[in-house]
Amino acid sequence: MRIIAHLDMDAFFAAVEERDNPQFKGMPIAVGADPGQGRGRGVVSTANYKAREYGIHSALPISVTWRLSESARKAGKPSVIFLPVDIEKYAAVSEKIMDIVKKYSPKVISRLAGGGFKSFRTVVVTVRFADFQTQTRSHTLDKSAAAQKILEFEALKLLSPFLDKRENPKGKLIRLIGVRVEKLNKNDL
Repeated sequence: MRIIAHLDMDAFFAAVEERDNPQFKGMPIAVGADPGQGRGRGVVSTANYKAREYGIHSALPISVTWRLSESARKAGKPSVIFLPVDIEKYAAVSEKIMDIVKKYSPKVISRLAGGGFKSFRTVVVTVRFADFQTQTRSHTLDKSAAAQKILEFEALKLLSPFLDKRENPKGKLIRLIGVRVEKLNKNDL
């Protein structure tokens, strides 16, 4: 019997920061750009679940995040803890996690960041808009591919209509973009 597992490290940056800063446990955390007292530019890279209760999520403008934090504070809730992105630390933790996964699994099925996947036939893009409407598009290649550049090219082809009027005539904001591969060759599993 073959078992396939999916490891989704949602709110990963915030979880690492909470692990390294126990004084933040249970507090709302937003990792991303400097809010600059509400005048900052940039977005939230990730937010923990406590911050999500305030309406804060990935890709939200940091100025909006600041206003949501201030509203929560004025309502007697804890202010959001804003932390900068430490990509080197997150990459090191991610590598340790992958080492653990590899220790218990003879094969690892997909890891886009490291290009650890084998060949695939189908690319799937999922787009979730700010109103939570979700659309999925896929494309099956004529033959298997393994190159990251092919994956990126096919994903961008599927995504681009959502960035203009073809698939997004009302210009809705995008909340989430997901990319996955399917139809792996049996030899790769």
